[in-house]
Amino acid sequence: MIKDHHSELKGIVATFFCIFRGDFLPICSRFGIEKIKLLTYPTILIFGQYCIFWNLLYRFDLSDLLAFAFNIVFLIGIHQCLLVYLLMMINYRDEFFNMFSYFDGMMDSKEASWAIRKKHLEENIKVALKWTKIFIIFVSIGGIIITSFDLFLTNFTAPMLFLIPGIPQSSLFFLSM
Repeated sequence: MIKDHHSELKGIVATFFCIFRGDFLPICSRFGIEKIKLLTYPTILIFGQYCIFWNLLYRFDLSDLLAFAFNIVFLIGIHQCLLVYLLMMINYRDEFFNMFSYFDGMMDSKEASWAIRKKHLEENIKVALKWTKIFIIFVSIGGIIITSFDLFLTNFTAPMLFLIPGIPQSSLFFLSM
């Protein structure tokens, strides 16, 4: 039971790292290509912050407070995503997997204290797995709801409540089907 929960939690974390670091893409022998892979997600986030700043400074007149609030939330959320990516995905990736390796070795232990550790570890892994699943479900549902609402408000021309700086809303880029 404990090994199943541990393997499932380890699989979720490994998938998370694989998706956001671009590890699902083939490995390239060129050093620069691997760095570009790691910088793709932060580049998208920084461009998103730029778009939000531009819209807050030049487009909004504070008459639509809901749109203003959404943009502030997006700005804070993108900043948080950038920090989490840089810290967890880039700096401390090996430490996460070392922790899982430690627990893999601990489960195969024959020590006398293993029975006590096993009881606590099983409870903690169960709680961690439950909250991880809850987090993934709420983030997925929230993302769909917020994006759908923003698409509706922008007449299905933009997934967020801002335009790309320099491209007018009358451009072919924003024509809705």
